[in-house]
Amino acid sequence: MIKLMIKIHTKTGIKYFCKTGRSDPFKYRGSGTWWVRHISKHGFDSVYTIVVGEYEESDPQLIIDALEFSHANNIVKSPKWANLELENGVDGRPIKWNLGEVMDIMPHFTSKRLVELEYPGILNAAKREGVYNNLIKSYTKDNIIWTFDEVMKEANKYTSKQQFNKNSPKAADAARKWWGEVTKHMIDATVRTPKYDIALAIAEVKTYNHRDECTRLSVMGKWLQRTHRDIWDKNTSHMVNPRVMEKSYQEIHEDLSQSKSRTDFNNNFSHSYKKLVKINQYKNVSALYF
Repeated sequence: MIKLMIKIHTKTGIKYFCKTGRSDPFKYRGSGTWWVRHISKHGFDSVYTIVVGEYEESDPQLIIDALEFSHANNIVKSPKWANLELENGVDGRPIKWNLGEVMDIMPHFTSKRLVELEYPGILNAAKREGVYNNLIKSYTKDNIIWTFDEVMKEANKYTSKQQFNKNSPKAADAARKWWGEVTKHMIDATVRTPKYDIALAIAEVKTYNHRDECTRLSVMGKWLQRTHRDIWDKNTSHMVNPRVMEKSYQEIHEDLSQSKSRTDFNNNFSHSYKKLVKINQYKNVSALYF
């Protein structure tokens, strides 16, 4: 039996969503990189386990429930969760699809790509059982004859050429002969230069409280700083300069303990990162956590 469960560290409140095939899920510590580092620091004795479901190894509902929970709780991006990737209940062991499951699942799809994405390994199982060719006869989407109308219908699903190329490569390839017409409503991802205007730039700059945040997140803010320094200085005088802010070492270590990686720390705790760089201690201190 495969068990899906939530591990909660009662001291820190950090949670971890995982699966195990062991008979006693409460003794399973979890294998995620950041979670293992977290319990090594704060102790496993304070971890509380909640089993949210038990499944047979071949039960397709295992994947569905694991991914639904992962997306619903945003376990990768949320700072409350220690997961670095989605839990699908499958990674680490292959699913052995039987003939009955293949025959029950595959007829509900119209694309090999979609069925394999949702049920990994099921196409190989269909070939092994000798039913592959019969089941994919109804899969018409992958074999569409891309007329202008079909290309236009597919292109209208996307707002940028980059999305169109990535998500529907066959339609994008067929669209080359009508490229200008079928993509005229899309944003060209290669065109990154906005129409700069000093008045608009000043208005945007005034919405920020920190200079480094403004230049990092605002294209117009960065442009104003580089090309009109006097206007920049005048309109950012109300801002706090993080380079002169002092952070205690305790605060820096707290920021590091909440980060999943160096990149996460650099992006989300720039004040602490800059202080460590300034005193030439970034590599030494961050090595204690990553």
